[in-house]
Amino acid sequence: MNYLLILDDTRSVEDVKNISPEPFKLYPELPIVVALDFKNAQQIMLKSEGLCEHVCFDHNLYGSKNHMDLTGADFANWLDHHDHNRKQMTAIGCTYSVHTTDEKGAAEIRDAMDLYKEIK
Repeated sequence: MNYLLILDDTRSVEDVKNISPEPFKLYPELPIVVALDFKNAQQIMLKSEGLCEHVCFDHNLYGSKNHMDLTGADFANWLDHHDHNRKQMTAIGCTYSVHTTDEKGAAEIRDAMDLYKEIK
């Protein structure tokens, strides 16, 4: 099953749709899966076997006390590292958007994902 992944610990699906509506217009038929923190997003991606069509990134993820220091940029970097080290397409054709208000974090996510997509 293909899906759209939202990585955000505080916003509702509707809030993310209002901030960044484009992915939901591009993929209106996809089920939406929400990850509240890095570890949850990581588990979803590993379990899905590469069926993520789009990731909506937040940067600051404070919802999980166990993983407070891991951000949306960390997840983007993990995705790149995981995929290239395992030589498999974790997110085949996966597009992304960034809805964080943290400008530095947004730039880090974009840099990681653009490099990831470029190397693929």
